[in-house]
Amino acid sequence: MDEFDLIVIGAGPGGYTAALRAAENGLRVAIIEKRQIGGTCINYGCIPTKALIHASRVFNETANSKRYGVVASNISYDKDLVMEFKNGIIESSRDEIFQELEKSGVTIIMGMATIFPYLQVQVITNDGEELVLTAKDIIIATGARTIMPKIPGIDLPGVLTSTQLLSEQQELLTDLVVIGGGVVGIECAYFMRRFHQNITVIEMNNRLLPPMDPEISKEIYDYAIHDGMDIHLNSVVDKIESVEDGKLLCSYRNIKTNEVNTVVASHVLVAIGRAPNVEQLFSLNCQVEMVNGKIKVDKNFKTSMDHVYAVGDVSSDIQLAHVAAAQGHVVVEQILKMAERTVMLSTVPSCLFIELPIVPSCIYLSPEIATVGLSEAEAKEKGLQVRCGKYSIKANLKAMIDSDAYGYIKVVFEERSDVLIGAQMVCPRATDMIGEMATAIANGLTSRQLLYAMRAHPTYNEAIAKAVENSRIDLKQNKSQ
Repeated sequence: MDEFDLIVIGAGPGGYTAALRAAENGLRVAIIEKRQIGGTCINYGCIPTKALIHASRVFNETANSKRYGVVASNISYDKDLVMEFKNGIIESSRDEIFQELEKSGVTIIMGMATIFPYLQVQVITNDGEELVLTAKDIIIATGARTIMPKIPGIDLPGVLTSTQLLSEQQELLTDLVVIGGGVVGIECAYFMRRFHQNITVIEMNNRLLPPMDPEISKEIYDYAIHDGMDIHLNSVVDKIESVEDGKLLCSYRNIKTNEVNTVVASHVLVAIGRAPNVEQLFSLNCQVEMVNGKIKVDKNFKTSMDHVYAVGDVSSDIQLAHVAAAQGHVVVEQILKMAERTVMLSTVPSCLFIELPIVPSCIYLSPEIATVGLSEAEAKEKGLQVRCGKYSIKANLKAMIDSDAYGYIKVVFEERSDVLIGAQMVCPRATDMIGEMATAIANGLTSRQLLYAMRAHPTYNEAIAKAVENSRIDLKQNKSQ
């Protein structure tokens, strides 16, 4: 029986980050992965999506380059080469992580893990070998899988999960119905539309991107319509049928009016959400407490079983790669009994008595979307008096050069203390700029402090300063009276 200080189950962002952190601090670590190093993010999620978004954007900009004085004709794309580009990014990312783990001395085991009493882990390797390991602590980071609704016809050829869309060549894909208007569905719809595919999105809620601020949802809805997508809100798919020419007929119903309509497409993408991967994870005599299908954890990510932790999509309400990685860091620092944390998931500013989330959320459309902290509506729901500043990106000089110059930056300050408590961005480079806002919230910065440092000109970053300045207009007017 092999003994370790720490066993990590799952080699996605939460798992490999925790394994590396632990190994770097002298722990003997084993990481177990049944599919591929890097998890969903590297292989079937974040990275392939962003690679295809980038390729589709290059194609679309080239096809519409005349506005820049660049005239091109007969613009096309090669599906095989696009997939080759995407696969190359995945392989490079996966190899980099594998090499880091090996270099750090982490034992890598490819196979299915099951947890038994007394912190024992049985592994059936991908080669069929049975191993039994034991550890002082275990971190579960097994991620999540696509939820498949019980719709007649859901098993028909041409009905895809995001994993299939992102990992397999779909030769005959010309029209795509997307079931679900959340982040995964909208990002996939976006890059497919940029490749000039016909896109229909069917969303059960009354807006796209339901978890996001309603103001952002409306902005993206308007942009999707402008981009030529067909959007149906308050609607559900009742059945999928195969019709002539290998096409699929989707019958969908408006849940408010009960009106039924149909749409024909070559493929259907199912993107209604993800469920935790817990199958065969625990032996019959070794169970942990669950809540709504997720592993229940406390604020320190401890499960109901001593010395067993869970991080990432298998236990978290927020399903983001960087959240899983941060949670992995926190758990390892607890195991190591470190006095200070190197990463924070939330903060309580000294002048407030409300916990503020400092987890950036990013959606890679065009324009990009990025948020952190509280929105104006969320702050008011918590009883906070707020002062906001908003700036249209169209007025930014750098944005005038960009064909996707669309959207805004909004900042939210607590009125009495002047501390930044939230920011929302819908604009080019939003995902690169949101880190400044997260850092500001983590450090309790005020609007005045955010204006101390100059921003280079011309940059999109100048729009942050403009939004902050706009939040101070009432302050200036009150002082002048």
